[in-house]
Amino acid sequence: MDLGSNPKDGGQKESLPGDDLILLAVQCMNHVHRYDADEERMTFSTMAAGVLEYAMTYSPYNAYLKIAAMKQHLKNGSTVRAHEVFEKIDIKQIQLESCSYFILNDLVNNGLYKEALEQAGKILNLHSTSEKDVCSFMPRAFENGNISKGLEMIRWQRQQMSASFQLLEAKGIIMDLAPFLGFESQNNGHTSRDLGSRCGLVGGKEEGERAEKILRDSANFYAAPSILNLARGDNNIENCWSDNRDFTVNDYEILQRSQYEFHPFESISRAHEHCILTKMVMVSQVMKPPKKGKVVKVSEGEVLDKRSKSLLQSIDAAESFFANEKCRCNQSHKLLLRAATAISRAFSVIVTGRHDAVSSPSPSNKLDEREQKAIPMLQSAKSMIQGASSSWTAQSKAEMSSLTFRLVPDVVIMLLASLNICANACSVFGWGKRKRSTKPVANCIADLALCLKTFLTDMSTSMEYKENSIDIDERLSQVLDLLPYSHDLIEKMVHDCSRQKNDLQGRINVILMQMIDELNTFNVND
Repeated sequence: MDLGSNPKDGGQKESLPGDDLILLAVQCMNHVHRYDADEERMTFSTMAAGVLEYAMTYSPYNAYLKIAAMKQHLKNGSTVRAHEVFEKIDIKQIQLESCSYFILNDLVNNGLYKEALEQAGKILNLHSTSEKDVCSFMPRAFENGNISKGLEMIRWQRQQMSASFQLLEAKGIIMDLAPFLGFESQNNGHTSRDLGSRCGLVGGKEEGERAEKILRDSANFYAAPSILNLARGDNNIENCWSDNRDFTVNDYEILQRSQYEFHPFESISRAHEHCILTKMVMVSQVMKPPKKGKVVKVSEGEVLDKRSKSLLQSIDAAESFFANEKCRCNQSHKLLLRAATAISRAFSVIVTGRHDAVSSPSPSNKLDEREQKAIPMLQSAKSMIQGASSSWTAQSKAEMSSLTFRLVPDVVIMLLASLNICANACSVFGWGKRKRSTKPVANCIADLALCLKTFLTDMSTSMEYKENSIDIDERLSQVLDLLPYSHDLIEKMVHDCSRQKNDLQGRINVILMQMIDELNTFNVND
């Protein structure tokens, strides 16, 4: 493998002759054992990762070895190590656009939210810089008479960079993970444990300024909130994106090529979610509390009327989008999204008496009518959460874990925020948490919150389950006897993988427990 060209010995920074044999051997190992029982397949998969780790120590400049090792670690569930290897590849400049797909979604799916935020932020910075560069160099091309080059720059910026699928994904991920930014921050050596303490919307009572800033920033194409502009009823919008991912870097794969799907619908669903949530906050800032037991009439054209209509239009567009058969969200994900839209529609009924964008506000000054309209919507949301819980429970233990990491930022935070905003509105209208035994709508809100609490408790319990990590048992030891040089390396890697999984599960558990504690506040009586 080492023929004297290793940089450690003063040689050139180049790939070594034996690297291709290592890549082929690892592929054969995975391919031959792909139909084996889970434990046996995991044993050889772990050995394959160890072989690649060992190879990287002798050939540290072969990018294909690093890519293969990263994929093998992802396959084995060692996302932390996979991210470390990805960082060693030294992806930069335009490669952030073409090669981030290796790891970006896996970071979210396995709970590395801070790392995913950093990677998505790098993609946004690349695109912002790229536009400035084009604006600088394109006029020079025209001035120098190079018309074709100037037009090429314009087409590249408009058709590929501005319409980038990676840029769309990065914006959606930043919006989803924004509430966790404060959770990860350090203040005087202590970690803040409040979701949404620095940014993002979580249904707090003082989020009006933050929502206004999100709407202002949505005018900046290279800011994450600009994704809100996609929240419209256009179901053909998936055809507008340019897939700039570079799949030629996978050409070393011979026996089985890695598959990477192209689904802009997932990112566009995030646009709908955050658009609804932002508009709910904006409506809550101008809602009018009842006077002397009677609701205040909402006049046509006033701020509350305009904002409520805009909210309902967004809800209609979102429901139409989620009903589209091309929207390939997980069943639990889809049901939770529908539950969130039902809660937001109930919120509109409570605040304005309006349940759709075309109807007039309720002319009645009686609160009972609004209460009776909102109750079926809240009951429907509860049924959907129960359905999502049943669908989630039907998954395997490993799938439950991955789905939990994904559901929490994608939709659970939005669902909890919508519930909090709706509960705050109920309090303003005299249906607070302590009215549970006397006011039907307050009881519905409490039942809904406790139903969500049960679901999150099940999630938390599942995260306490420790997946079967590969121990250095007799079977693996026999296999490693063939490769005695990598025994210590693989043993360390196995134990690190198990520890990292437990650390990530503990991290998401802290988040779940904070949400569960918040939902417990609904379990009160008069």
